[in-house]
Amino acid sequence: SILYVSVWYGASGGGVYKSTDGGQNWTKLPTSHAGMVSDVILTKFDAQTLYAGMVPNGSTGVSTSGVYKSTDSGASWHRQTGGLPTGSEIGSAIRIESGSAKGVVYATVFHNDSGSKVSVRRFKTTDDGGSWKELAATSSNPETRSWHVLLGVHPQSDDHIFANDAYSLFESTDGGKTWTRAEKIGD
Repeated sequence: SILYVSVWYGASGGGVYKSTDGGQNWTKLPTSHAGMVSDVILTKFDAQTLYAGMVPNGSTGVSTSGVYKSTDSGASWHRQTGGLPTGSEIGSAIRIESGSAKGVVYATVFHNDSGSKVSVRRFKTTDDGGSWKELAATSSNPETRSWHVLLGVHPQSDDHIFANDAYSLFESTDGGKTWTRAEKIGD
């Protein structure tokens, strides 16, 4: 009956909310981030560990944006570094998914490049956030609509992942070192 949800906007603001009664009542979890939260996951390998993508809301929350981790069911959060973009580098979305093996987590980050250009970068950790390595880029136009971002990990293979670009689905069977087109939407 325990549920977590990420909220971009709302009467009480963006954040991570938790229900312990199957969704009847919700409590906003404490964070040091004043912006929005584009994703939250409960890892498949530990029922106490969560990851959240905290993004800016205009100019609010820019300095605190990034991928955050909680090891105490959301009572406290710590921003991940070790190879991940943070702060003003973070764009309008972060999508996160965990593997089944302990410590395997993937993140898709909308990255603010120079000027007003946004790129989509993907990362992986195998040591539960201690260090993050950037994955290879896919060969298509990046999907920069924050509400269309897909990231999935096969339940039997942590190296078998899916991600999308604009109107294209890509698949990797080597943990993001190489990508092949899985399907083109509209074909």
